[in-house]
Amino acid sequence: VFDRAALLKLAQYKIKAHAETWQKPVLIEGPKLMDVLSKTGALGQNYRFTALDGYAAELSLKELDAHNWIVALRADGKPLGLGGRGPLWLVFETKDGKASREEEAKWVWSLFLIEVE
Repeated sequence: VFDRAALLKLAQYKIKAHAETWQKPVLIEGPKLMDVLSKTGALGQNYRFTALDGYAAELSLKELDAHNWIVALRADGKPLGLGGRGPLWLVFETKDGKASREEEAKWVWSLFLIEVE
């Protein structure tokens, strides 16, 4: 179990995320997802990420390894809040590209639960 204080104790990273439906990129800050998973010992081959509203995305370890995933705590310098993609948002770095709608659908807002197989 991680609370905000525990997540803030992990190394924090800044990445740029941009989806094809957005007007501009967003600067995201938070710990790397793999750091969170490693810290808990929750490593497996398949993962299910569930939001507070029940929305979920299932990702394989191969999909996680393909991107630089962040458990975002802040966006554009402001803490994420409920109703604003927070308090936690699973998102990956897009660098100078844009995530497709299909990829963006895996960016779970209001992340609440991570299940590992």
